[in-house]
Amino acid sequence: MRREAAHAGFFYPETKKECELVFQQFSERSNEVETILDICAGIAPHAGWSFSGYTAYLVFEALKKSRPQIQTFIVFGAVHVAGVYAPCTWGKGVWNTPLGDIHVDDEIIEEIVANDLVEIKPQLHLREHSIEVLVPFIQHFFPQAKLVPIMMPVTESASAFGDKIAQMVSGNDGRNSVATICSTDLTHYGTRFQFVPVGIGQKSIQWVKNNNDKRIIDLMLELQDAKIVEEVQQNYNACGGGAIAATLAFAKATGKSRGKLLHYTTSWDVDPCEVVDNFVGYSGIVI
Repeated sequence: MRREAAHAGFFYPETKKECELVFQQFSERSNEVETILDICAGIAPHAGWSFSGYTAYLVFEALKKSRPQIQTFIVFGAVHVAGVYAPCTWGKGVWNTPLGDIHVDDEIIEEIVANDLVEIKPQLHLREHSIEVLVPFIQHFFPQAKLVPIMMPVTESASAFGDKIAQMVSGNDGRNSVATICSTDLTHYGTRFQFVPVGIGQKSIQWVKNNNDKRIIDLMLELQDAKIVEEVQQNYNACGGGAIAATLAFAKATGKSRGKLLHYTTSWDVDPCEVVDNFVGYSGIVI
């Protein structure tokens, strides 16, 4: 099966040349970021590249410096489409972006399906953007890598799922060749999102940065996977709560104890408007 790029030209450029130009611009901004050893996972945003692309770029750049030979990326994606009630994946085949095709890791897919961890539901992936938006970063930094796309709903079982995936990968001696990526944005604030607990204006920006987003960022850095789903359900500070919980649990199962924040911003910081309303937070974290 072949999944065509559904969001090129909207969330990110529609041609290879344009994508590579953006990557070059990001590279010129990133300077020489310190090398962080033995990264097993990353948390990156999935909004339009003009808003969150640089934040996502830093996550994959750090992974490239840490582990240049990663062979497979398991991407836990937030869910924005209807009908996803349990983790679901694509199945065999390829995904296409303006940078070409990336092959799905058939062996890992077969094993997680055989162990009843996911269902194969490619039709649910066709319009979802949370994973697709990050795939070109994988292709740019890791052209040899394969993809395991998993849409993760916000459920109490997300942590246990991430732990099981980690145990499975470790059992296959794949610890050194597999990495996980969580695809999530943070607080969606404003009248457009029907979420204005402190009104609009500069006070709302400060509240999101210093309270709502900070709270979940702190939980992510501390790998508090068991607290994520409740936090998101109560405070609406991430769209990918299930993906976050699964990623943190995966990292803990591989022996990690803390993450590192590489970058944080909001869409308003990137493109400020006269009226401070309707903005989203973005974080780039590695573990």
